Amino acid sequence: MRPRWSAALLFAATGCARLLGFEDSYERRSADGEAGQATNDVGDGGAGAQGGTGAAVHAGSTNGGKTTTNGGSGKGGTTSGGSTTTSGGTESTGGNGSPPSRLVLKRIAAGESHACGIRTSGELVCWGGFYAETATAPSGSFSEIACGAEASCALDADGYATCWGAFPGDLAQPPNVALTAISVGNSTACGVRASDQALVCWGPSAPAKPPAGKFSAVSLGSDFGCALTNEGAIVCWDSGLGAEPSGKFSDISAGSAHACALGSASGTVTCWGADESGEAAAVNGVFQSVVAGGSTSCGLKGGAIVCWGYDRGAPPKGSFAQLALGYDFGCALDGSGHVQCWGDTSYGGDQPPSE
Repeated sequence: MRPRWSAALLFAATGCARLLGFEDSYERRSADGEAGQATNDVGDGGAGAQGGTGAAVHAGSTNGGKTTTNGGSGKGGTTSGGSTTTSGGTESTGGNGSPPSRLVLKRIAAGESHACGIRTSGELVCWGGFYAETATAPSGSFSEIACGAEASCALDADGYATCWGAFPGDLAQPPNVALTAISVGNSTACGVRASDQALVCWGPSAPAKPPAGKFSAVSLGSDFGCALTNEGAIVCWDSGLGAEPSGKFSDISAGSAHACALGSASGTVTCWGADESGEAAAVNGVFQSVVAGGSTSCGLKGGAIVCWGYDRGAPPKGSFAQLALGYDFGCALDGSGHVQCWGDTSYGGDQPPSE
């Protein structure tokens, strides 16, 4: 069975992230294997609940509170011996993808094999997954969404979390506090508490004591997490990815065994950690958003989907506002909120409902 993963999700100012592109459209690392740094035009995140995930913009979230669902484990990924990449990655741009669905969403997130979105009415809709519980979303009105391995969480208008899916342990019992950002991993969820901007985590694999400080975004990978401080610095825990890059960042997204962040001033992307398929060899340029997946990374660059790393299939062409990466599929929202997905069809994550 393939490794469990938490989806990588990132919300741009105009929307969220998307998935990997086909091999023939991917920009690959140079033959000498030098790591690359990509600049992704990432929009400001909206209020977040990445991801997961796919998961705050500032780590997969949307403006205000930030939601991040972050990448889960990728095939063959490791959390040791990671390296930071700065420029020279190869880029994959849009292919055909699936036809746009009539389904209209205001938020989208992707997990290991499932995806969820928020309709314009605030209602949730989910599809795909290994288990029926994964796609059985609760009723109610929500503003943010985050997906992990086979579980998801959403924030209501007041910032309180509701979680569902195939739960290990107590992941289904989020703390009774308002959150401004949320991310779901394999068997852990974390959020940014509204009252003091501190990290709060729950679930069987939750850290006994999350990093202290004030944070604007959080993003969980397969077995680790990263967050952005209010000053834009990166703080990670249990990662084994090596030293986090220094500087100020506006977005962060944790994948299977790597992570990517968006420079707050430059809009360029920096990735670090496992790089077996070029997932940490970020592409050059100015991006609106960036998302780390299993062994692939993608970003929105001038509205177009750009991916690097393992070939998961060609992303659709066009202009998009939001992007979400699952384990081996991706989904994106165009400017009108219509869904378009691509990638593996084994578990239905790339097959949104018609409306």
